[in-house]
Amino acid sequence: MKMEEKTITKTALITTIIGLLLLFFLSENNTLTTTKTVGESSPQETVNLEGLVTKVVHKNTAYFLDVDATRREKMNIVVFPSEELYLKEGNIVAIQGVVQEYKGEKGVIASKIIVKGEVKQGNETTS
Repeated sequence: MKMEEKTITKTALITTIIGLLLLFFLSENNTLTTTKTVGESSPQETVNLEGLVTKVVHKNTAYFLDVDATRREKMNIVVFPSEELYLKEGNIVAIQGVVQEYKGEKGVIASKIIVKGEVKQGNETTS
């Protein structure tokens, strides 16, 4: 009986470790999918996009970002974070937010920002 318990325990432990490793690697590859352009989206529509941060301005409780999206669409992003953001020019980000129109121009009010990497000098990308 003692040998069966050891075998069951080892099998359960190995299965648990493999399962956790699979979850970890699958979650690393989970990205936000890019939808139509912000210009094609209607106000109040939720959008997902990815791009390169080209400008960061912090005013009071908001951050204003310029992002060159992967479709080469430049857009304005506004973030009202509940805590300090550590974003800088050169960050590659995935953004989820809602399209808003302000003074005739469409922009995105971000609800979720994930920093996916950074562009270094010489166009090297790190993650």
